[in-house]
Amino acid sequence: MKMEPMECSDGVVNAGTTTSAADYSPDFYSPDFDSPMPPIMEDVDSRGTSYGRPPLKSKAWAHFTRAKDGDPNSPKASCNYCGRSYKCHSKKQGTSSMLHHLTICKHYRARQSRLAASKSKLICELKKDGDSTTASLAIDKCVEKKIRAAIARMIIVDGLPFRFVEGQGFRDFMRTIDSKFPIPSCFTVMRDCVKLYLLEKEKLRNLFTTSGQRVCLTTSMWTSTQNLNYICITGHFIGNDWKLNRRIMNFCKVPNYEGVTIGRVIESCLLDFGIDNIFTITVDSTTSNDTAIDYIRRRTKYKVGTILDNEFIHMRCCAHSLNLIMTEGVKDVNESIVKVRNAVAYVKSTPSRFDKFKSCVEMQKIQSKGLCLDVPNRWNSTSMMLDVAEKCQSAFELLQESDGQFVHHLSGDERGRPGLGPPDCNDWDNVRVTVKFLKIFYDVALRISGSLHANSHLYFHELSVVHQHLQALCESSDNLLQSMAERFKANFEKYWVDFEKVNLMLFVAAVLDPRYKLDALEFWFTEVVGIEQATELVAKLRRVIDRLYDQYTKFGGDICGVELSGAEPQSSSISINSSKQGFLNFMSRYYKIRTSQNNVECKSELDQYLTDDIEAPNENFDILNWWKLKSTKYPILAQIAKLVLAVPISTIDSESSLSTNGQVLDHFRSSLSPTTVEAIICAQNWLKEAPPIGYDTRDVMVDAESYKLESEISLRNILHDDD
Repeated sequence: MKMEPMECSDGVVNAGTTTSAADYSPDFYSPDFDSPMPPIMEDVDSRGTSYGRPPLKSKAWAHFTRAKDGDPNSPKASCNYCGRSYKCHSKKQGTSSMLHHLTICKHYRARQSRLAASKSKLICELKKDGDSTTASLAIDKCVEKKIRAAIARMIIVDGLPFRFVEGQGFRDFMRTIDSKFPIPSCFTVMRDCVKLYLLEKEKLRNLFTTSGQRVCLTTSMWTSTQNLNYICITGHFIGNDWKLNRRIMNFCKVPNYEGVTIGRVIESCLLDFGIDNIFTITVDSTTSNDTAIDYIRRRTKYKVGTILDNEFIHMRCCAHSLNLIMTEGVKDVNESIVKVRNAVAYVKSTPSRFDKFKSCVEMQKIQSKGLCLDVPNRWNSTSMMLDVAEKCQSAFELLQESDGQFVHHLSGDERGRPGLGPPDCNDWDNVRVTVKFLKIFYDVALRISGSLHANSHLYFHELSVVHQHLQALCESSDNLLQSMAERFKANFEKYWVDFEKVNLMLFVAAVLDPRYKLDALEFWFTEVVGIEQATELVAKLRRVIDRLYDQYTKFGGDICGVELSGAEPQSSSISINSSKQGFLNFMSRYYKIRTSQNNVECKSELDQYLTDDIEAPNENFDILNWWKLKSTKYPILAQIAKLVLAVPISTIDSESSLSTNGQVLDHFRSSLSPTTVEAIICAQNWLKEAPPIGYDTRDVMVDAESYKLESEISLRNILHDDD
């Protein structure tokens, strides 16, 4: 195929013109007003001509038009691009001012930039068919490749199906942009997405191999709608810019969830990315995960740079523990929850039942924002349903008296099977108390779940807050509230306050929080477990900190960090709920004691840090920014903080942490091959500004079918007023 120059409507298109941009770095042409002005075109000279006069010779007349109506002794001409007028008498002003205007006219420069861009997009293709030769315009291959790369990036980032490019709307859009661009098929787009994934993966691999970055891992288990098992491996680390970074490193199909299988998948992932240094692996509390961690511990124990012989590599997911606490805590009142759920489902089942319930709400003058049906496997939706439903208790009781079908429906089904019946007073009391406890753990789950911010130092704070809440509720005069508080406290101490099972790095992270340090933990341990056990715990914790500090001192503090480009890392600042007066009082008392102590002579950087004054309690304290500013004063401790504060204490996002149903891929991803699923999910995480899996959400999603009772009642009143 031969390419030759060819004329087009906007100028001359040079055959064989190519672009210098990388194949998979799509950009867009835009006017650059700071660049030198393109050459002034001389391809038009008829605009300045007038009847009976010779053609105007100056090249300025290619871009200016003489005003027909005006003073012949003071003629003017206007710019064809911006409309600005200049005097143009041939003997007085000439065309110099017009030529100078073209050097500063932004509209002209923008036109020239667009023209230059269009010249590089089209080429003339000559095709021979026997003795005849046909010529046609076609888009340049480099430009075509860039557009395809941009489409692949759009498909990945926005999570669109591959068949999106075959839609009529997309095809019409592309024909408007460039009618010569050949629309790729869905299979071509899929291949382009995989190519983009491989390029981004190579960048990430080079980052780890060249920097020696130490990472903390999390693993989570997923299933597809086709019942295929997947494992998601995510790396967490803090770079030189003191921002927490999170990268999904692998999302692959596994034959089973056995411990050795999981361990080998993790090992293969580490080898694939060239990662030699890992610190912790956060997993759910299962036997298979215990086996997997033991496998990795043995395989990496003797590698150079291993921290404390992998003694603290096993980190249990705190959000998973909270889920177990909630499940076991409400076990005795589960029947009451089911009764309320059935009552809400009855009201929402038909429009006529819905109208009857609205009438009851009006008669009882209840101010309610909405009534929603929960998803039984999600504690956040259950808490919301119970909270709203118990406010409508009197409306449900009135409905029970006025609607005979309400009792009949809840007492049995169409097949004659007995039901639990409508909720009674005891059920409503149980629900009212349950909501208080679910609210406590729900708030904690939101703060510790997800990985968009450093959260390892929050464990001690949340531990103290929940313990303070439960301790106060255990002393309540309400027998029902007291008994449930004791049940929740027993489960909480089983999963969170068993210091023999808790990874001590969670307390090391609290020590590295300048608001607490070591004395705060001793102060709290003494109030909770007594002075004897508190002294033993603090001594054990200090030995671990000393060992960690000594090892980093031998390293010379040279533990690599890296600053990433591309996706925007998230700040570590997190707002802590202000409804914990008991814990704030504790911190206030501790702050007064600590600030009144005199500093003693320090022997090391660690001693200096521990004896320096603590920071005042601050709900919006940014711990990573604090260590960034103090890294010159505490260089070795700053490197330790960069490692410990990167440890995630949860493997899942805030929404999934409140679910007992596991994590399931959507139908689109489930329909893809495992290799393509890995490419799409990993590349989306690397390219997006916010991660798609494990995303951190602070908003509770209300059921789509929920309705606003208050709005419905207001609308009905308006209609009645109109009548």
